[in-house]
Amino acid sequence: MRRLILFVAGITLLMAGLVLALPPTGSPVGPKPGDVIAGQDFGFQVTGSEEGHLRGFFVVRVNGHWTQAEEVQVPRVIPARP
Repeated sequence: MRRLILFVAGITLLMAGLVLALPPTGSPVGPKPGDVIAGQDFGFQVTGSEEGHLRGFFVVRVNGHWTQAEEVQVPRVIPARP
């Protein structure tokens, strides 16, 4: 009888642990708009998703705040020196 009680208690604790470890149903698994997927000082801020693809822009951390990175136009042709 004692073994049965210990077995039931063990199974109950195991099931409770699994329930707490799993994410709640219906919650989004991926990042949501406004989230920043980031490393130390460089990241990608999500503005939305479409068909499994994320949309957003690159951000950099400046003084602890995320700032949108601006594109710099690079010349396609390097002029020859005279």
